Amino acid sequence: MGEQIITLGGGKLAAWFAVIGYGSGSIFAIFLGILLIGFSIARKTGVFRLLWILGIAVFLCPIVFVYEGYCQFATVGTIKIEPAGGWNLHAPAGNNVGYISADTQRSILLWAEITHRKRSGRTDDLHGIIRTDDGKEYSLNKSKTFDLLIQLGYGPYWINHKNRSLAEEKKAEDSGARMVFAGKNKEEWIVLPAHSYNAEGISSVQEFLSTRVLR
Repeated sequence: MGEQIITLGGGKLAAWFAVIGYGSGSIFAIFLGILLIGFSIARKTGVFRLLWILGIAVFLCPIVFVYEGYCQFATVGTIKIEPAGGWNLHAPAGNNVGYISADTQRSILLWAEITHRKRSGRTDDLHGIIRTDDGKEYSLNKSKTFDLLIQLGYGPYWINHKNRSLAEEKKAEDSGARMVFAGKNKEEWIVLPAHSYNAEGISSVQEFLSTRVLR
C-alpha cells in the first residue's frame, strides 16, 4: 500500500492564489490609507478632515491580510501518511511544516465554526489542532473535510456539525458513516485520546469515537 494523501482546503494552487490576493490587497490598502490621510491633511475643512479616521481603519486591513497569507505557509494543508505510519505535514502552499513518526503520541482536537452566513443558509468549516507528546502543535488549515476521521483510518465516523449541506449528508449516508459530535465552536471541541499511529492506538481512538456517536 502506497502513501495516502489527505488534503485540507483547496490545495496548493488555491493557496498561492490566496497568497497573491492577500499580498495585492495589502499593497492596495496601504496605498489607499496614505491617499485618504494625505487628502485629509490637504483638505482641512468639512467632512474631508475626518478622512484620516477612515485612512487609519484601512491601514488595519493589511494586518488581517498578512495573517491569512501567513496561514498558507504555517498551517497543515496536506497530511501524507507513509506506509509505515509516519505523517508528513505540509502547508497549503506546499512547504513542509513537520513530521510525526508512527510511534509518537499525538492528540487531535477538532471543532466546527460558522464560516459564511448567506441567504441560502450558513456553512461551516472544520478546524483542528494536532498536539504531540514532545510539545509540538500543528494547526489544521480550515476546510470542509468533515470525513477526516475516515481518511485518517479511524473508522466510519463522520464529524457532525450544525450546518450540513444536502450533498454532504448524502455523501455521509452513502459511505455508511456514523455521526460523531464535535461541537459547534472551539469551547466544545472533540479531543481524540493521545495515541500512537499503530493498530493499538487506532483501536483506542475507535473505542473513544464509539462513545460519541449520535443516537
